[in-house]
Amino acid sequence: MGKNLVSEHDIKGKRTHDARLAAVILASGLECILTLNPKDFSGMPGITVVHPREIVGDPD
Repeated sequence: MGKNLVSEHDIKGKRTHDARLAAVILASGLECILTLNPKDFSGMPGITVVHPREIVGDPD
């Protein structure tokens, strides 16, 4: 699954680490990741990215 994700979406360099996490998420039957770096998972199909701010709101 991870190899297909990397090759089909032309993921290279440091993004391969993010692709590995995405592959584990998908292989585990999960669909979401909670992260402070949502851009790291942009363009990875099947993954819903959630920023902590979306859960707790802005601290203002």
